[in-house]
Amino acid sequence: TDGRTPLGVWQNGKEASADSGDSVQVAKAGDIVSWSVELEKPATLDRLVLFPYQLNRAFESLFLPESIQIHLDGMDSTGEAPVYEWKNPVPGSSCMTPLVLPMAGRLATVIRVTGVLPHVIGDAKLHCLSEIEVWSDGKNLASGLPMTRRHGNHVTAVNSLTDGFSSEKRISPFGTWLDQLAERGRIERELAMLRPAWLRDRKTSTR
Repeated sequence: TDGRTPLGVWQNGKEASADSGDSVQVAKAGDIVSWSVELEKPATLDRLVLFPYQLNRAFESLFLPESIQIHLDGMDSTGEAPVYEWKNPVPGSSCMTPLVLPMAGRLATVIRVTGVLPHVIGDAKLHCLSEIEVWSDGKNLASGLPMTRRHGNHVTAVNSLTDGFSSEKRISPFGTWLDQLAERGRIERELAMLRPAWLRDRKTSTR
């Protein structure tokens, strides 16, 4: 119930390209970086999933910003509104699993993810993510859409946060992982039935 995805479920198969997410080094701890995506049409959101950024392909160097805010805009008269704020429960610690943020059916067209406090490694202050997913009715609506990153006066288009890859490998959806487990069990049962009867009997007698 902590909003975390089990380790190993979310990275599988094909290796990531050189663009393994987005990382911005800032000069001061108070410098913020935001990433926003505009959906094709308004949608009621179930959850956002933020994937940590991996430094130098090192397993224990998976990081998110130390503090994150989520803003939603339904493109109506109410304008943009803050809906969620997350802070690292153990400041300075790595984030070994994706962060799942419930959106409770809120309506939105534009989603903005803001790194409020950077992760600090030595003298480096980093705002970084490897993937952003926006889920509604079982679909990741952000998949393949361009993101816009804002840092100070700089506005940059970013495509590596919606390409389906974490910093290391392609992201495997939880349902796909469960299907693969079921398929593995079926194959193992079929292989067991193909063994000669004398071999099955001997294996049973040694238990």
